[in-house]
Amino acid sequence: MLVVTSKKTNHCKMNITKTQIKKLGKSIRVSQRESNSFKDEDLEKLQAYRVSFQKSMNNVFDFLVARSKYHYKGSLTVYRLKRIDTIVRKINREKTMDFSKMQDIAGCRSIVDSERQIYNIVADFEKNDQFEIIDRVDYIIKPRDTGYVSYHLIVKPINEERFVEIQLRTRSQHFWATLVEITDVVFNIKLKEGEDHPQLYRFHKLLAKGKNQLTTEDKIEIVQIERENEIISKVTSLFKSNYYVSIDRWGKAENRDEAQYLIMELDEDLSPDFYFFKDFLNAESAYFDKFASNEPNMVLVHVNKPSFEKIGLAYSNYILTSHPSIRLYVDILQGLILNFKSRNKQSETEDYLSYYSNMIDVIIESFHSEIDFMNKKIEDNQIENIGIEEDKRQYLRLIREWSDNMSRRLNFISNSDQDFYDELESFSEVKTARKGILGRITDYLLN
Repeated sequence: MLVVTSKKTNHCKMNITKTQIKKLGKSIRVSQRESNSFKDEDLEKLQAYRVSFQKSMNNVFDFLVARSKYHYKGSLTVYRLKRIDTIVRKINREKTMDFSKMQDIAGCRSIVDSERQIYNIVADFEKNDQFEIIDRVDYIIKPRDTGYVSYHLIVKPINEERFVEIQLRTRSQHFWATLVEITDVVFNIKLKEGEDHPQLYRFHKLLAKGKNQLTTEDKIEIVQIERENEIISKVTSLFKSNYYVSIDRWGKAENRDEAQYLIMELDEDLSPDFYFFKDFLNAESAYFDKFASNEPNMVLVHVNKPSFEKIGLAYSNYILTSHPSIRLYVDILQGLILNFKSRNKQSETEDYLSYYSNMIDVIIESFHSEIDFMNKKIEDNQIENIGIEEDKRQYLRLIREWSDNMSRRLNFISNSDQDFYDELESFSEVKTARKGILGRITDYLLN
């Protein structure tokens, strides 16, 4: 028996059987096709069905956290219920799918350091008689055509009805997947769900190879696509607009320190709002009310000891303040320019170097301006809407830590830029030295 609170009905009790779940999927599909809307009763049933996954998800999550930490102390594990709008789009996309068999409504994700750790965690579930493995897909051995790499495990706790999807990823695999989601946000598309955009699709597929597997031709194509679509500059601009806004809203959010659940919502400017909750049902009720009112871009996740940096790592498509892809792209571009220089391709070197210089200036300036802005806030003790002195101290400490974090990132980019120009200059010195040796040999032979 599930209890759902709706704006239309007060504490309406519903028994949701497998047959009703199948019918619900069909009803949603018809309503979306005919009017692109929901019936109130369908929305309530869908929410009731989502909430019914909590117990199974908790059981899987607890074991996953323990085993992930055992194999890699720095692991990060989160869980979430699939967003209502994402469920609906999947129902519409897969026309013949039986909704009762959708396997990823409840999802746990663990980010570890190596593929070996991933397979060790899989083995832990295989050996545990408290879980039944329903299905598995190894996208490590056989990546998707898009370049997506991960390990998916569908499990069911013994004596429970609901399936839970586990996604196991290394950090690099996770960074690639979240970059796809960030691209969706920046370009307002659904590349992750199969929406067609050939150039962006190709960009991510090439990046999925990893820097060491990219050919020179691959790297040239990546840069050409970026230059045509301005991917990195648009992402950098979005990050810059969110640097202070994100940490400011995080620092001023209520109930953060004792929270177990977090709603992250992107506003119309693509900046995140944070809402913290101690209780799952209260969090889900708030999520449901928000969705029913205006269907925002949001996600509800479990958090344990909320950390801005950890949540930013797990959900960089909502925090929108940083991503390792920028460093990777800069590295690829630097390597290409050095390659052109070493092969004496002067026109390509000058063209790519001019493009690189403009891009790196934008990235560095974005850091400088925000670090200066934050430090000014700290120095002048400029804090709005915080009345309690202890809260002010905590807020300032958070801002200071984030300013230090940005300074470290700026130093990394600046040092990388300096090393690049030093190496670029060394090619000219080597070339001059070689000419000198050759000249002396020629003089010796002629005399």
